[in-house]
Amino acid sequence: MITRSSFLIAVILCTLITLSICEEDEATSLAKVFDEMDTNGNKKVTFKEVSAFLSSKGLNQDDQDFKRTVQTFMDSYDKNKDKIITYDEFVPKHDEL
Repeated sequence: MITRSSFLIAVILCTLITLSICEEDEATSLAKVFDEMDTNGNKKVTFKEVSAFLSSKGLNQDDQDFKRTVQTFMDSYDKNKDKIITYDEFVPKHDEL
């Protein structure tokens, strides 16, 4: 069964993909999303920042699946598994597109 959180994260990711198709390029679109998540501007995104971002997009932090949804998001981008997502991990370089 698909939970509300899982559904919403899928919608958000589909929106990000759609934005990347409609705008200049994928890297530019993802850079904008990264900058929105990176509230302190240190080019690193933490679990807390991702939580705040996803909450601002409509996910309910009180939902029992919220933490798992955020962790899934973190796991999908945190390539070196250091519990943070860096700008380089989130935004692909030109040759990676």
